[in-house]
Amino acid sequence: MSDFLVYTDKSTDFDFRVEVEGASLSEAKARLILSGEKTNYILEGTVEHDGSAHIEIPKLKGLLEDSSVGSMELEVIVEDAYFNPWSGTYKTTASKKVTVNEITQQKTPSKPAMVVTVKENKSPYDKKIDRIVDSLQEQNITSKNILSNQHKKYLYSLMEVTFRKQLKDLDSQVIITDIINTM
Repeated sequence: MSDFLVYTDKSTDFDFRVEVEGASLSEAKARLILSGEKTNYILEGTVEHDGSAHIEIPKLKGLLEDSSVGSMELEVIVEDAYFNPWSGTYKTTASKKVTVNEITQQKTPSKPAMVVTVKENKSPYDKKIDRIVDSLQEQNITSKNILSNQHKKYLYSLMEVTFRKQLKDLDSQVIITDIINTM
């Protein structure tokens, strides 16, 4: 006879039929004893009037390992009489299994990447040139059209406001050259 499979990850039903002569099944009791290497489990079941019987074996994960083997005994008690009508062996297994057949690619763990950005420390003069360039670009003034008659007046007013000096007090040629080079 083959081993009775008992699942570790789901409950297992143990169903059987009881026939008794000379007694009533109205108060019959059934229990299943699972005996292992180190532990025994006693599970109670029900017997119906027609003789059908059922014992539920709960999940045994954590109680028994997969592929454990042991013996099983069925006990039936009818009107003060004890019977041991069946015995066998069991083997535990999982109803769901995952196996890895082949590892297709081994990935090396990525090392953390570090990016260092050094902020350029600009002089106050360079910061003022940058502000002027930003204002000019907002007005769509480029290095090619900065010295046109329509943009010159705007450029000189920006220089006066930014440097807080009169145009005559500024070295405008140097400033304009720096502005064009920055653009």
